[in-house]
Amino acid sequence: MRLASLLAPGGLLMLVNHSFFAFDAASRRAHAIHDAFRWSTGLERVAEYRRPFYRVTLPGRQASA
Repeated sequence: MRLASLLAPGGLLMLVNHSFFAFDAASRRAHAIHDAFRWSTGLERVAEYRRPFYRVTLPGRQASA
């Protein structure tokens, strides 16, 4: 994923979207976006928070060893 290559080692992204537990169309799109980042190469999920009205995912690039 191109975004991963733009991050410095140890860098983080913050994804924030509205999300409802009743899966309306907009919430399904938001979940698909977060899932795409979860499965992208070059990024690892550092943290994720799911609340009744929003979802936050923090994917990051691994620090160089």
